[in-house]
Amino acid sequence: MRLRFHCPILPDEHILSWLTRIHFLLGYSTINCTLRALKIKKGVFRNYQYNHTIRDAINFYRSEVVDDTSCFDFHTTFPLWALKNEIEYYSNWREQNSALIETGFLKGRLSCGMKWKYCPACLESDENEHGHTIWSVKHQLPSVTHCITHKVPLIGRNVYTNDLMGSTLPAPIGADDEKIDDHKELYEWSKFINDIYEVIRSDPIIGSKLTKEVRDILSIPENLQMNSNKNLNFLRELHREYESDMPVAINRHLF
Repeated sequence: MRLRFHCPILPDEHILSWLTRIHFLLGYSTINCTLRALKIKKGVFRNYQYNHTIRDAINFYRSEVVDDTSCFDFHTTFPLWALKNEIEYYSNWREQNSALIETGFLKGRLSCGMKWKYCPACLESDENEHGHTIWSVKHQLPSVTHCITHKVPLIGRNVYTNDLMGSTLPAPIGADDEKIDDHKELYEWSKFINDIYEVIRSDPIIGSKLTKEVRDILSIPENLQMNSNKNLNFLRELHREYESDMPVAINRHLF
């Protein structure tokens, strides 16, 4: 299905936010009707999960807007997984957008979770500039707590914790929304994650280079075996150094 109206995706807008806005403009009674019309498989709208729905949404963008990797690079959180996967494997995923692979973040691996988040200051500026709000991809990056532009804590949606199948765009804080703690360390952490994201989404090879540099700095062996006492002692020492160097606020947020 080709869209008969102009609905450009905005800079740093999450692909599922764009899909939600298209749903509103098409006028179907339910999101499922919209997904069927666009030939997008029904599934949960999660900002961290590469499922059939987001795969099909990316392919719809490639057929509707431009057939390249720009949607994957600038409208999803997935560029960060260049840090986890081999560059050949990651590049094939990014360019082909076909195989359903496990992303580097799954629910339950970090205590910070992956709620859809928004910045109240961005809501106001988006409404003034565009007439509507959006879900910013940078606000959905794993472990990010602050808006880098406005330097304020993000707000997590409790009602639609992980899934936007309710077809909603961010709105001013409600009784069920949760404001993230405001710590200087958490803002600095959020800026650090955003800076890495900016670099990698422009050049995925940098992800592999960063991973190698970190392993070299920490002297981590290429084939680290967990069943070796020597390696276990090495990891314990790394853990002690991490706990002594990392601010308490960040540790509590992550773990």
